[in-house]
Amino acid sequence: MDRALYKKYWGDDAVDFIDVDLNPGVDQLALKHEVERLTAGSFHAFVYTNAEFKRWISSLVDQFFTLNYMQLVVAVMIAILGIVNTLLISVSERRREIGIVRAIGGLRSQIRKLVLLEAVAVAVVGVIVGSVAGMLNTMFMSHTVSVVLAGYSVPFYFPWEFVLLSVPVVTAVSLAAGW
Repeated sequence: MDRALYKKYWGDDAVDFIDVDLNPGVDQLALKHEVERLTAGSFHAFVYTNAEFKRWISSLVDQFFTLNYMQLVVAVMIAILGIVNTLLISVSERRREIGIVRAIGGLRSQIRKLVLLEAVAVAVVGVIVGSVAGMLNTMFMSHTVSVVLAGYSVPFYFPWEFVLLSVPVVTAVSLAAGW
């Protein structure tokens, strides 16, 4: 449809996205090349087949998640410092308690186990809370952003393998911080 004709009948000069539904048997690529030929020189138009458009949207989503993964790395480094700081404060605030436990016969190994168990508890709670918050955030982003950008919802898959892999890694980091 001619843009001037469209503006005349619909009074909309802000249109920037047009879906074309084809009858069965119509060659998508031939129609795409014809639309590109007709708009060449007069309009700056991006013409995509359905499959090309889905690939483009998927690449946008992949780029978004790449940014999320970079933020994840920074967040993990900050979390490591947070765990170390929390455990240092915890031990320094409980110096008297630790001294009393030692005075009544507590062994250094028992105190060490106490601090390490606290580190593991912080790690496990962090993984659980972080996984739930990340899942809700990702579900929102994968559904809402894809609907707004592309007009269809991107399926959400919970990364069980990643979460299960992160448990021993986070526990090891917490134990190192506790040590």
